[in-house]
Amino acid sequence: MDTSMNIFTPGIYHGTPEYNAKQVVDLSLAEVTPLVRLRAMEDGMFCIVNDLVGDDVDKMIGMILSVCDSERITRCYRAASQEERTLDFMCRDLANGSKWPGVPREKN
Repeated sequence: MDTSMNIFTPGIYHGTPEYNAKQVVDLSLAEVTPLVRLRAMEDGMFCIVNDLVGDDVDKMIGMILSVCDSERITRCYRAASQEERTLDFMCRDLANGSKWPGVPREKN
C-alpha cells in the first residue's frame, strides 16, 4: 500500500480505486458500516506494522476505534449521502475527525 492511499496518513491523499468507485448514496448503512470498519482496521494496522506511528500505537488504536464507532459512521453516512460523496471520501472524513478527540461534533 502506498501511504497516499491510507486514510490515516497526512499529506496528499489519492484514495483507493475500489472505494472511490462506490457512491455512498447508492449503498445502505448496513453495507457501508462493515466496509468503513474494514478500511479503518487495514489502514490503521498498516500504519502500526510499518512503524508510521512511532510510540503512539495507543493513539492509532484510538483513531481506529473512533472511525469504527457506529454513531460516527451513521452521522457521516447521512451527510455523505446528501452531498453525494464516495465511500472513500467518507472513510477519509471519519479518519480526519478521529485526529481530534474531545472536540465536540455537531450531531445531525
